[in-house]
Amino acid sequence: MPTKKSKTKTTKTVKASSKPVVSSNSLTIIVVGVILIGIVVGYNQYLVRKNAEYQAAINAVDQKTITNFVQIGTLAKNSAGLKKDTWYLNYNETGLSAVNVELAFDKETVCQGQTKDKPCDPSKLKVGQNVKITGNINGSRVTVSALTNLTASTLTKTK
Repeated sequence: MPTKKSKTKTTKTVKASSKPVVSSNSLTIIVVGVILIGIVVGYNQYLVRKNAEYQAAINAVDQKTITNFVQIGTLAKNSAGLKKDTWYLNYNETGLSAVNVELAFDKETVCQGQTKDKPCDPSKLKVGQNVKITGNINGSRVTVSALTNLTASTLTKTK
């Protein structure tokens, strides 16, 4: 009788490699590299933000600090040919007859007087008052940064 061959399956066992796919030195280098890239990108964003803040600060310089108008003259209001209830400075300019320029006051306008500087209240001004106006001119209108009273009473009080 013929002998039967037994069919036995042989299985091969595959051992897991004991070496990792990425060595620990390589992993350390990768981690350090990622951290350095993060630091560089973060610092760059910080510099971009600081530069934007710096540019905004430069652009936000109050126009009152840029003075392109300084004149001495007298205050006028409700005169013929001028806007009603609007203050003007009447002054002489070389080669021209008297010049009227409209004055614009805001909350930052300072009145300089005998004792101390204070916010200007245009309702306290007087027609014909001698003043020095410092401000920024745009067209025929001056945004006043400072009004200095030059009336005789302020000039003679020097004691």
